[in-house]
Amino acid sequence: MAKMNLSLFGLLMIFFFLFNLCLSCPGDQKQALVQFKSLFMKATNSSADDPSFGLYSWNSSSDCCQWERVICSTISQSRPVIALYLDSLVLMSFFEGEIPGHAFANLTKLVDLDMKLNNFTGSIPPQVFG
Repeated sequence: MAKMNLSLFGLLMIFFFLFNLCLSCPGDQKQALVQFKSLFMKATNSSADDPSFGLYSWNSSSDCCQWERVICSTISQSRPVIALYLDSLVLMSFFEGEIPGHAFANLTKLVDLDMKLNNFTGSIPPQVFG
């Protein structure tokens, strides 16, 4: 009986692991957001762990659907990123140069992008409208 319970527990753990993989954001989208964070932190000479930006939860070891400022679809099983709330990231400094468009290239289901109050320079990358 104990052996059967252990086997059932093992099967449940495998199912839970696979279920969580199905309900997490796509890897290419997570990678794009981590890259955007890295470029942003370099451009603003900021620490990646600075909580004032709200990007400290953005790391490659967690599901991007759980990150602050990121909203994923609850309709699609692949959970693509559909909204980014990147407002007020930089209150006292300027993001120099162009907004990195390649960081948005894999966010093909993005429908809401809030970047107000950031003092970004340059044009809006065409990849955002892709």
